[in-house]
Amino acid sequence: MTKLLKQNSKMKNSSILTYNFNIPAVSTCPNAGQCKQVLDGTKSSYCFAKNEEIRYPSVRKSRQIAYEATKSADFVRNMTNEIDNLVVKAKGKEIAIRIHASGDFYSAEYLLKWTEIARNNRDVIFYAYTKSHA
Repeated sequence: MTKLLKQNSKMKNSSILTYNFNIPAVSTCPNAGQCKQVLDGTKSSYCFAKNEEIRYPSVRKSRQIAYEATKSADFVRNMTNEIDNLVVKAKGKEIAIRIHASGDFYSAEYLLKWTEIARNNRDVIFYAYTKSHA
């Protein structure tokens, strides 16, 4: 299985090990609003995450893989297993997971999956910023 969590490079020297889970920007954001606006096909005027996807095809591809994984019936189990492995490797350090530096909670069902993942991993810090009202 593809690893879905990526360590946040800006936080590598922190006492808390921070990971990101990202899905495609804009297309998974129910309330994207102005972020949908793309100028001349090369740049979004509002969405930094969309700009990353435009500039780096590998970023777009990895986010699409993660998005497809969220639709799987095994997503909660697979993500819980991945987090369990990170906890073992962390050797007692705190772990934080940022859900969506790109993308958003695109449905109530998807939000409930993350709720279950968080319940399965009570020693891990989860955080997300959202415009969604799922």
